[in-house]
Amino acid sequence: MEALTRRFKHSFLGSDSTLNLVQNTIKRQIFGSAVADDAAIEKGFRYWEQEFFAPRTAYFFPPDDLIVHLMDLYFINIHPILPVLNRAFLKPGGGQAVPHRSTSGSRALGCFGGCFEDDPRVMIAGNTLSCGRRFVSQMRIVPNLSEPTVYDAQFYALMTLFCLGGVAPHITWMYLGLGARVIQYHGRFPRRSGIPDVEEELWNRAFWSILLLDGHLSAFLGRTPTIHAEEYDVPPPLEVDDEYWESGFVQPAGKPSALSFCVYFVRLFETMPVRWPNASGIFFDQSAMLQVTYHTLRITIHRLYINKQSPATGPSLFICVTAARSALNVAEIWTYRTQRVPSTWFFQFPIFVSAIILLLNVFATKRSPGSSRRVDHDKDLAQVQTALRIVRSTEGR
Repeated sequence: MEALTRRFKHSFLGSDSTLNLVQNTIKRQIFGSAVADDAAIEKGFRYWEQEFFAPRTAYFFPPDDLIVHLMDLYFINIHPILPVLNRAFLKPGGGQAVPHRSTSGSRALGCFGGCFEDDPRVMIAGNTLSCGRRFVSQMRIVPNLSEPTVYDAQFYALMTLFCLGGVAPHITWMYLGLGARVIQYHGRFPRRSGIPDVEEELWNRAFWSILLLDGHLSAFLGRTPTIHAEEYDVPPPLEVDDEYWESGFVQPAGKPSALSFCVYFVRLFETMPVRWPNASGIFFDQSAMLQVTYHTLRITIHRLYINKQSPATGPSLFICVTAARSALNVAEIWTYRTQRVPSTWFFQFPIFVSAIILLLNVFATKRSPGSSRRVDHDKDLAQVQTALRIVRSTEGR
């Protein structure tokens, strides 16, 4: 834990940050001697991550036969949860079909798909932890000095998400800040009238993607969000799937839109999550994500009060524990049914914080007499073990 604290020693972390919650949990000796090995935590930057910041004179992109597959992996694993882009306007070897700019953005996009591929061509020295990083490390943080465009907003949103899986997730705060500044520079988000405009709809997706990342990362680091939705008159994401943008933005009647998830996601406090066990395919993934996010937001609201002595401590701990159990139940069912590794930060973070809450509850109540307490402890510790199994399954990525 001391090593983990050293990594963040120059960063501001709010009193209600997840790291502060972990610190307080460990101070109460929940983990006992299990935290003695800091070597597993303090590994520093891996050599392929050091290359990320090094100057570059030559560039290497995935071959054409691989780029299409990597794009498929991106749109299967990331796009249903965070719809930054529009697949219909991405072509291998070309850029998005938005006026005034054509880049090799689709090649860069393939780098993110590399995180989900076992092909040796996406790795460095055969290490699965480096998947995709040989391509991502070639990207410049500030690509040019021209007026920022929607491509820049998309880039920073994707880099924020990508770096969350690295050894120093706090670096994502800088990428997120750049993305937020691009959004603020754009400023105006006109209301829709008639047939929507392609470029403005891409701006709309970039705005909500950065807003969602901002909210989750702010909760993790205990910092004030950079973007506040109430300051912008931005319509919700258009509930029209990518392939129907070129045909007048009309979603076929009777066909659910994959973008409906994003609308529920950004309005989570205004709507009840959908009934996820009956869903299938990407709708099952999205519904599970809504459930997990709902329970995690309950924890985020109340966890501030469980680190201090106040009349709200007991009720807040109860709410957090109930939410943590529910979130881990959803995660366990999702993992069992899909037999997949959680692919995004939005799913991994709730599993981690829920396990911490249950451990905190075990410590807080372990001195209470009664067999029912013992049963609760056993159930909570079993769920913590489930959380550890799920988290360990992501360690190779």
